[in-house]
Amino acid sequence: MQLISCACNLQYRTTKGGYALDNIDIGTIYAQRDIPVGQKIGTIELLPPFTGKWLGCQGGELISVSMFRDAISGFPHIYNTGIPGVGIKVYYTAYTQSTFDNPPRTGIMGQGAVNIDSGVTVDLYKTGPITSKNIDRGLYFQKTYGDLEVIRGSIVAGQVIQLACSLNSSTITVPLPDALGSAFTGRGTTKGDTAFTINLNCDAGTRINASLSGTQSAETSNNSILALSGAGTSGVARGIGIQLLYDNTPLKLNNNIVLKTSAGGQEFPPGAFTARYFQTKDNVTAGSANATATLNITYQ
Repeated sequence: MQLISCACNLQYRTTKGGYALDNIDIGTIYAQRDIPVGQKIGTIELLPPFTGKWLGCQGGELISVSMFRDAISGFPHIYNTGIPGVGIKVYYTAYTQSTFDNPPRTGIMGQGAVNIDSGVTVDLYKTGPITSKNIDRGLYFQKTYGDLEVIRGSIVAGQVIQLACSLNSSTITVPLPDALGSAFTGRGTTKGDTAFTINLNCDAGTRINASLSGTQSAETSNNSILALSGAGTSGVARGIGIQLLYDNTPLKLNNNIVLKTSAGGQEFPPGAFTARYFQTKDNVTAGSANATATLNITYQ
């Protein structure tokens, strides 16, 4: 009886071994608190070190595409990361159905060359309530042709942090009432006070900070006054700006402040914020009076 040897070799490469992804750092991935279960929360694309012909195979070799983490019930091709509520899925970037699995996906190699034409993508998914935590370190995935290891992926660092707050809407429009120019009697006069709120919901103990960014009015040194959109052009009012307040205190531009420490739940009652006109010059000229600003809310 004649024995037939089945083997792959690196006849197209001078490098010994396959390509190793041994230092994968997923970085810090932030997960919104109210993101649905099953939603992707992060992606890392890993590029191959080269492309083109790689291996030469005689044919008959067992191909094994393996994941070394435990499966998560109810989530096909998604595996445990050691972070509660977070699973990992690994696949060829150009072939999204070609996943690394446990038990391994297997096949038999035909005779010929193997081309490298795709990197590997790592996706993280929410699989349940998330606890902020570092990812487990170690060997996660591997591909072999017979006894030859051609891909090995090890994660060495990274974490998932679940954000402590959720925001109902990131865009708020506050319509101010029309105001007569004659109602403004001197610099610093304010009119049209309009209350609004921000629908922010946080975990208890969360420290909430805010800073206002926008364009300061060139008509005053007061750094809480926003310039009107199109200021200085035809049809735009002159001599006034827009001011925003929190708890009746003006918000200064580019100044980070601590708003509060959360007791848990809805953070701001109706009317917590106010927008109003602010007279910046001795005389006011009628025209449109709109302004845009960004309230940057951070929490820890």
